[in-house]
Amino acid sequence: VDVKSEHSLEEDIEEATAEWRKSIGFGEWIDAVKVDAYTGKKSWSRAIIAQENENTVKLTFENCPEIYDRWVSRNSLEIAPKGCKTKVENKDDSWRSKLMKGSLIDALDTNKVWTNSTVLDNRSSCDYPRGECNMYHSGAEVKVAYRVYDPEGDKEDDVGRYKGWHKRFDEWLPVSSARIAKLNTMAGRKTAQYNPTGEELIDDSEDPEDSELFVVLRPGKCRSRFLIDNVNKFGALEGFEKILARLQSKDNLASLVVVSYLTEFVLKLYALFTRPFAREFIPRFKEALWENLLSAPESHVRNFSKERIDAVLLSLELLLKRAYTLQERNELCDKLHLDISLKCFRSPFLERKIQGVKMIMDIVKTVRYRNARWYTTDHIVNWVSENRFLDSLLAAGSHVQIVQRSTEMLKFFASEKKLDKHSLDLLWAATQKGDEDMK
Repeated sequence: VDVKSEHSLEEDIEEATAEWRKSIGFGEWIDAVKVDAYTGKKSWSRAIIAQENENTVKLTFENCPEIYDRWVSRNSLEIAPKGCKTKVENKDDSWRSKLMKGSLIDALDTNKVWTNSTVLDNRSSCDYPRGECNMYHSGAEVKVAYRVYDPEGDKEDDVGRYKGWHKRFDEWLPVSSARIAKLNTMAGRKTAQYNPTGEELIDDSEDPEDSELFVVLRPGKCRSRFLIDNVNKFGALEGFEKILARLQSKDNLASLVVVSYLTEFVLKLYALFTRPFAREFIPRFKEALWENLLSAPESHVRNFSKERIDAVLLSLELLLKRAYTLQERNELCDKLHLDISLKCFRSPFLERKIQGVKMIMDIVKTVRYRNARWYTTDHIVNWVSENRFLDSLLAAGSHVQIVQRSTEMLKFFASEKKLDKHSLDLLWAATQKGDEDMK
């Protein structure tokens, strides 16, 4: 008996679905459940994968504003292959088959930004007429350049002046790819990348490799040769090294006020950093800042206001754009956010304790409602266990205001079926205290 024939049809479908879930990636159209931003009503809709990591994907829904974007698990029952849950409209995509060298399109680049682009070439595994592609053939592709040639462009290559990205970022895409759209239908409307300030990305592909340069003139950012010369002189005099030394000083640890000033100073220059210097300096600055904040004494933590912490974290996230991928930035910033929240919670000051709990509950809420950028349920459960957070939260002597703000954590653990006997014992013990408010 053929072992394979013993499998039920349902098992075969589950295996196929599991394989599909692992394979889906950036730029693909799928069916997904859309949650109405105002009524909370759920419905199936078409969505494009705007970001991805090992366990989750971020979805941008067709013809919907950014408020509808959501993160979902790859194993979620609220996603399905394109056309399984929605009626695929018979759209006129004949324009795709006519794409050829010189065609202008909109394309979603690898930084997840829609941009005006140029088709440089096309290819197919079968013998189609030169200069034309059959979009329904799996081998039909176009070579996309994320730039348009313009006499007023701020860059130049062997073809001419252009606006956009260097040729090293050119790539081949299937003609039917969701990352390709008609010219000016997507570019300039919205980006799929998490970008809290809306600042444009920095094109540093043509920066010099000179190790003695720290900053360069950059169109749209700085045209002052005087400023560039003085910042390069500041770097030559080891000014940037002194910033790191100030953050790392153990004898006189910089306060959060000093840290915020130094971070703001670096942020004002980050767009001008040369590519080599940015990739060498920014990781070191991140490590120094991280170590400073997490080793701060109680006298410093007293002044860890949420506004200043949020400002430092946002500035750091912008800096990391020059040295890390989007997924790496999300992971680093989310981890630091959670670590700082825990440090506030463990401080002896009630105001900071409450602030720490609120910050942690905000993170848990994003995970619970599948809006987290990097954290997953397993991340949070493991973190809570490793740091014995529930023990501290419900321990004898906990302030009633802290316990009152912990309900989101308990709801999260209950909804994910992660409340074990130890957690339930802690919860029950908290209800037995004499304080009526605590009960």
